[in-house]
Amino acid sequence: MTLGRPTCGRWDSSTMDTLLPTPLFADDHAAASLRASCLFCHICDRIQHRFAQHARLSAHEALAFDRELREWHASLPEYLRNPANSPPRLTVAREFMRNRYLNVRLILSRCFLLYLAHDRSLKRGAAAISAVIEPSPDDVMLVDTCRSVALEAIDAITLYWTPNRVHVWNSAWYLFQASAAAAAADTTALVTIATANHLLENVLD
Repeated sequence: MTLGRPTCGRWDSSTMDTLLPTPLFADDHAAASLRASCLFCHICDRIQHRFAQHARLSAHEALAFDRELREWHASLPEYLRNPANSPPRLTVAREFMRNRYLNVRLILSRCFLLYLAHDRSLKRGAAAISAVIEPSPDDVMLVDTCRSVALEAIDAITLYWTPNRVHVWNSAWYLFQASAAAAAADTTALVTIATANHLLENVLD
């Protein structure tokens, strides 16, 4: 999914009826973490299913998915969101969860940089620059989201990495994705057609 290719093993509600994990007591952090991951995977399952469709993802759909992801994250217990309040045994699970959360938000918003580049490449033969359609406010919002989420991911990975080999390998991949998106998004404010064209010339050349 990180590279925009949907997986084949998506959740089928008609055959999968397993109940979500439920904490047995107030400080059953492991069960709460597993339940949060399951709920997150259900959202990602629908996102991957949408990516598997032929039609291009719309800005409205991307914003709706992003809002759902943010609501999921806001609903997490404090110890799964705030490193200062997290039990040591949850450190790696918490960081994996945050990396995946930010990465999925990045994938949703990164689409619109790629869409813009694709549209611009199709219009290279246009006689006048006015033939290029200016990005919509929602498109601009998603590119801004791409930039801010990429920077948040970079900060989170560099500030809260742990001396765990598997976690470092995982974080390095997400750090690369965030850095690449930040580099692409930060070269444009997407405010005017001229600014957008300058970015796209750099990307396409």
